Amino acid sequence: MITVKETNYSVFGKCAVISNGKTEVYVTLDLGPRIIRYAVCGKDNMMWENTDLDVGNKGEDFDELFYKGAEWKIYGGHRMWLSPEYRPRTYYPDNEPVEYELLPNGVIAKPKRQIANQVRYEITVTMNDDGVVNVKHVVFNENPFDIECAIWALSDTDQNGMLVLPVTQKDTGLLSNRVLALWPYAKMNDKRVYWGDKFISLTQDPNATCAFKLGLSNEDAYAMLYNHDCMMVKKFDFHPDAIYPDGGVCYEAYTSAEMLESESLGALVRLAPGESSEHNEYWTLFDNVKRPKKDDEAAFEADVKKYV
Repeated sequence: MITVKETNYSVFGKCAVISNGKTEVYVTLDLGPRIIRYAVCGKDNMMWENTDLDVGNKGEDFDELFYKGAEWKIYGGHRMWLSPEYRPRTYYPDNEPVEYELLPNGVIAKPKRQIANQVRYEITVTMNDDGVVNVKHVVFNENPFDIECAIWALSDTDQNGMLVLPVTQKDTGLLSNRVLALWPYAKMNDKRVYWGDKFISLTQDPNATCAFKLGLSNEDAYAMLYNHDCMMVKKFDFHPDAIYPDGGVCYEAYTSAEMLESESLGALVRLAPGESSEHNEYWTLFDNVKRPKKDDEAAFEADVKKYV
């Protein structure tokens, strides 16, 4: 049986709590929205929580585009953005309460239309009796002109986690079968990343002195995250014939000394005024899962068969 209630949580204010008695999801309502907690009931949070709310992104460019004093705060948890990434346009200050509707098995969060960007987000978070969480992201174009964008679903997860992504195995003969994107600050020999034959793993290190980010054509449409003796499986909508941003990648991973980010992307689409686009993720959380070594591809493959 699914229960839905409201509560105050940490420094984040009012949240909607969705649970089947084994797994729980907290969705912020006084800001964001963010999925700020995702956990086995009574256990550590798989999401990263940033309680230092004095630190954010701001400046003259934010003041000019949005409003004076505009600041995007890094709350942590799961959020929705639009790709490609631009500063300051991507970093819309989402610090106000959102409109919302409680459902029998979840919540619909409806933040206000974004100043200057003239787009509106809608995030619906629901859970079924088996504990599978559906996170539906929708963007509405309320500009008087077309826009091109891709929905970007980012999960800031807790420290010391390990993210495992599948490498495409499709045989395309003489043609390439996968796309890999790297950001300027990503070092190919970074010890946090393991470049395997069938899998890539990325491990968070709280003592890291630089960030790392990669993107890939994840046609298998899943990711596995190990932390706190649990495994979070994230599946997502993938469209083989679609165009994707950042050189054609549908999944990205980022890590810093603070957290590990697991990011799925929707198709790159052109939206006319009044049109919308949708992108879905499907989360499952498993308790008491042994974490393999970062290069143990046999163990990863066994876990895929068991959990994915």
